[in-house]
Amino acid sequence: MTFDGITTRAIIHELKQSLEGGAIKKINQIGPKQLTLQIYANKTNQQLYLSADSSTARFHLSNQKYTNPRTPPNFVMLLRKHIGQARLESIDQVTLDRTVCFTFKTHNELGDQVEKYLIVEIMGKHSNIILLDENKKVLDAIQ
Repeated sequence: MTFDGITTRAIIHELKQSLEGGAIKKINQIGPKQLTLQIYANKTNQQLYLSADSSTARFHLSNQKYTNPRTPPNFVMLLRKHIGQARLESIDQVTLDRTVCFTFKTHNELGDQVEKYLIVEIMGKHSNIILLDENKKVLDAIQ
């Protein structure tokens, strides 16, 4: 199935109802370009699957059980540091593009409340998952 702007909008509509306002419980990198975020929202644990893989780039809710690598990769360790205890504030699509911005509210090292951003670009073999700080500066990415 082609992941176009209209499909992206439909999935975002579902995710907004299911996940917005939820708290991050676990973050795992299950493959070189695949992540899962376990989010507690609406009194239930839900799993968000994110993939920047060239042949299976997508994002959606998932009930599947995935195995984690024994040693967490650097990108997932950075995600855990920056959004590991965050609350998912909003999920927004950039115009009618295949780019989605997940906005998280969390606290920085000084205890101040800040926003962090996880950008998912679904563009086939050019897909990306990008972590931005409160100043929208790129911290790291899966490309």
